[in-house]
Amino acid sequence: MRHRDQIINEIVGRYLGEVREARNAYLNDAQYHAQIDFMTRLMEIFDLAMDQEGLSLAQRYGVLQRVMLSAPDPDEAKKRIEMMKEMTINPDWAKKATWRW
Repeated sequence: MRHRDQIINEIVGRYLGEVREARNAYLNDAQYHAQIDFMTRLMEIFDLAMDQEGLSLAQRYGVLQRVMLSAPDPDEAKKRIEMMKEMTINPDWAKKATWRW
């Protein structure tokens, strides 16, 4: 029987492997990375609760896959990544910004 961590790592790994934008966000945006790590911990707690309630491995796996589909939007991470690139390439970017304090 597979261990809880293996199941969840498989689900998260498959998501990050299949959704290119999510993989890029996970590797390049600290906030997105932290959000996925938090979701992973939550999924471990959900799996433990479902196991204690007597759900089969197949049922738990199906629920956890659905939970992973609610992952944070990688488009928000993409915007942060682009902003960080602009800050690195053009240190005077703030002087050109349209917003004012």
